[in-house]
This record gives sequence, C-alpha cells and structure tokens, in this order.
Amino acid sequence: MWISILRLLLLLLHILEVVIGASWEQRPTDVTAPVGSTVTLTCKVTGEPGFVTWNKNGNTLAVGTSVVSSDSRITVPVASKFNLQITNLQKSDDDDYTCNIQNIQPDSQKAVTVHLTVLVTPGQPSISINDTRPQKVEKDVVSLTCSSSGGNPPPEFTWTKNGLVLNSNIIVTKVPNGLSSSQLTVHLDYSDHLAPYSCSVRNSVNQNNPYSTSTQISVLYHPRITFKPYKDLSLELGSAGSLTCNVSANPQVNSISWTKDGQPLQTTNSRIDFSPASKTDSGSYSCSSSNSINGITKPATDTATVNVLYPPVITIPEVYEVNESATLDITCNVDAYPTPFYTRWQKTDNSIQSNNNRLTIDNIKRSHKGNYSCISKNAMRPSGDSERIEERIKYTYLYVRYSPGSSNIAPVSPVFVGNSLTLTCSVSDPGYPAPTYEWRKVETNQLLATETSRLIINGVTLQDNGNYSCTPKNMMGRGGSSTVPVVVNEKPTYVGVHKDKDTIYNNRTGYWLQCKVRGRPEPLIQWYKNGKPLDTSGKLYRLTTTVLPVDTFSFLVTSQVYLQGSDRVGTTSPQISDVASYICKETTSNINHTTQLFIYFPPTITPDEKEASIAGGTAQLKCFGEGYPVPNFVWKRNNAVISSGGRLTIHQTKVISVTRSESILQIDRIVGQDFGPYSCEMSNQFGKTTKTITLTVKSSSSTPDLTETEVIIIGCVCAAILVALLTVLVCIICRRRNLAKQLPPQTSPNIAANGHTNIPPQKPPRGYDNTGIQGLDLVQTHGAHAGVSYINPSYSHDDYSEMNRNGYPPFPRHNGNVPIDHDSSYDPEYENEMNRLNANQVPRFGSDFEEQDKSNYFNEKQGDISFTGSPRSPIKDKQYIDMSSEHRKGDLINGQESGYNTPDNPKPPKKVIYEVVV
Repeated sequence: MWISILRLLLLLLHILEVVIGASWEQRPTDVTAPVGSTVTLTCKVTGEPGFVTWNKNGNTLAVGTSVVSSDSRITVPVASKFNLQITNLQKSDDDDYTCNIQNIQPDSQKAVTVHLTVLVTPGQPSISINDTRPQKVEKDVVSLTCSSSGGNPPPEFTWTKNGLVLNSNIIVTKVPNGLSSSQLTVHLDYSDHLAPYSCSVRNSVNQNNPYSTSTQISVLYHPRITFKPYKDLSLELGSAGSLTCNVSANPQVNSISWTKDGQPLQTTNSRIDFSPASKTDSGSYSCSSSNSINGITKPATDTATVNVLYPPVITIPEVYEVNESATLDITCNVDAYPTPFYTRWQKTDNSIQSNNNRLTIDNIKRSHKGNYSCISKNAMRPSGDSERIEERIKYTYLYVRYSPGSSNIAPVSPVFVGNSLTLTCSVSDPGYPAPTYEWRKVETNQLLATETSRLIINGVTLQDNGNYSCTPKNMMGRGGSSTVPVVVNEKPTYVGVHKDKDTIYNNRTGYWLQCKVRGRPEPLIQWYKNGKPLDTSGKLYRLTTTVLPVDTFSFLVTSQVYLQGSDRVGTTSPQISDVASYICKETTSNINHTTQLFIYFPPTITPDEKEASIAGGTAQLKCFGEGYPVPNFVWKRNNAVISSGGRLTIHQTKVISVTRSESILQIDRIVGQDFGPYSCEMSNQFGKTTKTITLTVKSSSSTPDLTETEVIIIGCVCAAILVALLTVLVCIICRRRNLAKQLPPQTSPNIAANGHTNIPPQKPPRGYDNTGIQGLDLVQTHGAHAGVSYINPSYSHDDYSEMNRNGYPPFPRHNGNVPIDHDSSYDPEYENEMNRLNANQVPRFGSDFEEQDKSNYFNEKQGDISFTGSPRSPIKDKQYIDMSSEHRKGDLINGQESGYNTPDNPKPPKKVIYEVVV
C-alpha cells in the first residue's frame, strides 16, 4: 500500500513540474580566453527545460546534451546541465553564441546570447618612412609608420626617441585581428640625426612583454655648439679644470676657433685646460665652427663663462702708527670673488668695532694702542659642488706715538782699571717709537753715545771716574734724564819693594824694610813675620806709613818697618830672632811680597847641663844652639875630639831653622868610664862657643825624666778624674738631702718598765748628720748605767764597717760603741728590717734561757743610742746627744733612749756639741 502511495506522489510531482516549467540557475555570460585554451559557456536551468539548443550565427551546435556540430572540439558534458565547452580555441571561435530554453517563462528569457572573445598576440611591428632619400636635411618633415597585424584586441602603440616617450604628432589606426598602425610626423633637426626612433606594440596578451622595433634617420645639419662640463664654469683658485667646446655637425666641421673676452686665443683644440686656475683665467670664452650643406656654408658660435673663485684676500698694514691726539682712518682692502657680503673691523678685546671696511677714531689716546682685526666673508660655490662660506681675518697693530717717560740708570759697583764698564738705562715708559738714549759725562758734558740703552766702556781708566747721565728721546720728544756715579778703582800694585833676599851683619843699625803699593782706594798694608802678623807696637819693630795722591784718583802708600824697639839691646841693634821671612801684604787684594832677611851672628849655645843614665843603658847628649850661618858642631872629651865609632854615634846635625840647629852624641851600652863631662863646640866664621854636658849615674829612686808634653798630658788626666769625682760627690750629697727632707720626724717609744719580754723599740725612720765622726764609745757599768764615761775617737772605720745602717752592730756584739760616722743617706726598708731582726733575737735564746739573762740583754741593748728628730745639715746644724741626769741615774730600760733633743723631750739636756765637717 505504501508503495502505491509513493508512486502516486511521484506522479503528482511530475505533473506539477510540467505545469510549472524550468527556471535559470546560471545564465550565460561573455567569455574572454586566449588562443589554445579551453572555455566553457554556461547555461544552467532548474525544472523541466524542455528542448535546449546552442546556436552560433544561426547554426545549431548542440541540442540538449547532444552535439550536432561537426567540430570535435565542441562538447556538452551531461553533468554540466547544458554548458557548452570548446577546447583548443581558435581565432575563428571568436563569435556570438546563443543558448535557447524551450520551457521557460517569460519567452523573452528563452534565448540568451553571449560573446566569446579569443585573445590574440599582436604581430611583430615594422616601421616605414615616407621619404626614401638616404639623407634628409634639417627642417624637413617626414612620417614614420609603425604597423602590426593579427592582434586581438588591437594593440597599443608607443613611440620613443633616444629612450624618451613621444606623445605628439601621432595618428593611430586599429583593426581587430587585422593590420593596425600608428603614424608619427617628425620635423627634422640636428637632434634627429641617427637618433633611435622606436615603436612598441602590446595588448592584454603581451602586456608585460611588448614587441618593438626601431630605426634611424640620417640628417644633414649645420654645427651645434655645447660646452662641457658647464657652460658657466666656476673653478676654485689653484684647482685644476678644463672647458671643452663640443661641436655637433653633419657633415663634420674641419676646425674650431676660440676667443676670450673678444680676443682670439692661439689654439684650435676643442678643450682649454686651467691647471692650476688663476685669477686671470676668469672671463667669457667663445667657440666658433662651420660646415657646408648642399653648397651652403653656415658658421656657429657660442659663449661660455669661466669664474675663478677665491676667498677674501685682505690687505692692511701689519703695523699702523698714529700720533697721540690725532685722528685714525684705516681702510681694509679686500679682494675676493664672489664679492664679500661681510666686512668689518674690531679690536681684539671687542672694545672697538666698525661695521664696514673703514676704521675711524678721533682724538687718539694711548689706550687705543693694540691689535685690530679686519674680518671678511664671501660665499663660494665651485661647479658641481655645494656652497661654502669662506672667512678671512688679518691683523694690524696700532701704535700710538708719544714721547718717553723718565729714565733710571742702574747703580754699578766699582770697577778696576782695564776692565769693561756697562751702564744700563731703563725708562718708566719707553713711549713710541722706541727711544734712543743720549749718554753724557756730566763733568765735561761730553756726548758719549746716542743709540742704545747700554753704555759700554772698554778698558776703563782712572779718568773715567765721575757722573754719567742718560736721556731717552724719540721723534715725539725727550724724556727725563738720570745720572749715576761711576767709581773706577786701580788694583793695588807694588811700585817699590825690598829685595827678595837681604843679608846684613849683626852690628848694622837703623836697618828697615820698605814696601810701596799704588792703588785706588787707598791700599792697606799688613806686615807678617814667618807667616804671623808682625808686632809693630814698638817693642821690637817700628812701623811708618805715608800716603801720597797719584794721577788725581790713585794713592801711593809707602810702608817701612824699622828694626827698632824698646826691648832690643841698644834699641836699634838686630838680634838673631830678626832672621826671618818678612811679607808685605796688601789686605784688600791679597797681593804680597816676601823678603828673606839673613843676619850674620856668631854661635850661641844653651847653658851647661847634665844627663843621667845607668850602666849598660843608652844616653843621648843633645847640644842645641843658634847662629848664622849654621855653625859646625865638634864633640870633645878631655879636649880630645870624639868621632863616631863603636858605642859612640854622632848623629847628623839637625837644622831646626835658619839659625837654630842641634847635634846629638849617643852613647850605647854605657860603662863606668863613660860617666863624666863632655864638651860641645859650635863655630862659624863669626865666632865659636862651647857647652859642657855631664853624664851622671841615674839613681834607682830618682824621678823619671818627663818631657813638658808628658807633664801636661798627666796633669790633664788628673784634672779630668778630679772633676768626675767631685761631680759624683755632689750628686750623692744632693740625693741624700732630698731623701732626708721627705721623712717626717718620729720619736722612739719607751721600753716597758717591767716587762723584759717586750721587743726592743724599733728605730724610727730618719737620717743622720754625724758624717765624718769615726766612732763614739759610750762606756757604762752594767749596774748603774751612769751614762757617758768617755768618747773614744780611736774607733776605726774598720770596726764600723760591720754596723748596720741604723747604728747597731750586728747581733750579738754590743759593747756600747755607738758609731756616728754613718752613711747619711737613709733607707727606711733596710732600717725596719734590722729592727725586726733585733726584736726577733729573743726566741733564739731558747726556753732554757734565764729570765735574768733576758733582762740583762735588754739592759745592755738600751746602751745603744737611738737618734730621733729631723735630719740636719752636716755643716749648718750642730748635732746633740742627750746626756740628761735622768739617764745617768736610772736604768736605760726604764727611761727614754738618749738621742737628739726633740719635742718629745722638752727638758733642757746637757749637750755635747759635735761639729760635723765634710
């Protein structure tokens, strides 16, 4: 049943389709495709179309899906719903195609016609010229035709000349799939000669790959002139460049000619070189040439300009001078190309400026002096380069002329005759121009020099002494003058001196030595004897000095030394000590003259003497004497001359000085017979003398002989030792006194009256002033303790050496001797230690030691004297030992110890006074 129902529904749908008909799904549209490709013409409908046909120009190509055309390239694919497909398109396929639908409403939509365009590449173009002459002449008109066939759509034409597209004078004819053309009309000139004319064709098929062809035209024309690299050539001064005249002509010209600024140049070359470019190269350059066409000759001429560029060249004087109070007017001359656009003046400190090339200042002052600059700028642009600004500056120094100021001559030190003298003149303000200097000697007004500030006098003389003046001057006037004194000195010289060596007899009287010295300032003469200043006080020598002027400015000093004096025998007689070297010395220059004076004297000898020695020893007998000439020595014994030999040796005579000599007789291994007198004889041609020297036996206890030097050395050593000891002693005394002053006074405590077991009282700290007393014996009886019985000054220091510093002898020795010559220095630690030891002696007695023995011990111990009170000076204060009757009558144990009077013991005691002396 269901199957029947389904069949019924399908039948109803079919009937409905027949009733309704078909409708367009995709209408046919125009199609464009290139030759050789495949193209589909669409014709799609829905519903029942009925009959569908494709027609071309009234010819049926297909009905439904069946192709009725004989062309095998045409198909109607079944699945395409009546689309017409054509493969391998040909040019003949370019046409209108119609798709007819039978069952479609309205009727106007039953047939749709579309156009199939088949694209075809245009053919290779060709160019033809309407003028067949081989050479054309400028100003002729010719037509160039470019043709191309078969292009669909018709091609586009493009004309170019020398690569440049031409857009004028063109006529185009287009024929689809036929012959298309473009015509170019040209009015010939010199630029068309052999210029490449090109024609290119393209359509949508070869849009990016057009076809082209070209041609050339030979044109006859008269010369055309151009210049390279530039018609207006600008070269920088000093650079290299050239100007070339290019002549274009057909036929070619035979020659060219040049002129500069209308003047012919002697060259036929097409190029003129500028290497390097100079200012004179600037100008107008004309180039001319000609040729003949068809018997007509026509010249051509053109002109180029050459400019040589250079920065500003400033011309101003390096120095400009103007008088004070005048008017200044300076022009800054500038040469430059191009012309400067900026020129101005200014002072380097910017205090003065001028905005043009003239600098004008009225009433010039000195402050206007200084450096001024002229600044100029121009703009240079060489051919082919960019513009740049060139600036140039040049300076001029402005001097203001005025007269010099006051002068000053530097002081000079005195100069010596023969040396050079230089005087220097300075000026407070030199003025301008630089001054010259007028030198004069004031005393004579003599003009000495007129140029420089220095006056040099070579080889000065004494006559050059005086005052000199200097005056500066220049063209504007004279400055202030100044003067300076000049002192010319003369070095001291000897003009008369004693002979170098002089010998006189000892009986000569009134003898003198003379020395004359000339110089300036006045020479000062000092006499020396054997290198030491000569004493001219009148005791042995008398000095006279005279001074005389010489040649106005110099001095002649005469100095005489007379052998005269109060200490001389006969006051004017020579003595042997006068034999010496005498020097006359000028102290300011240290020049000197030496005279060696010799005086004939008979020998003199020292007194007789003794020489001690021992047997077996060696003795030297020395004989010393004076005389001139040096005497001869002869040793004799018992009037017999002694000669060197054996144990006897006569040493070579020792010459101590000109007049003093010594002879030594040495005796070795002395025997008894050698003891005795010996004689020493001295003689020269003026006399003879004898001296006796006795050789004696030296005692064993005799004091050894000491020389003067040895005695001095021993004395110095002893003195040094003594000073050292005194220094140490003073230091010790000061130290002890300082320590003693620091200790407070203390009293000795009493020993208990009834108790012998108490320890002995300890000594209070103190120092003693009883230094110097050897010892003090305090003799007492053991029963009565009567006190002091006697003083024993025989107590030796050896006994005291065993005592401690408190005055106690070491335990158990206790004989009542109290030493007072103790060390006055105080040592409290040492004293306390000794007191402790004394107090601790009781236990040493042992338990069997009887009480009575202990009592006796303490009774005896109280015989020691305890010193109390402040320390006293060993010299100023007197020391006392308390010997009161209370102490003499009672037991020492029951009473206070004897000692110095202190505030603890106010009763007036009997005192034994001891002077303590150091």
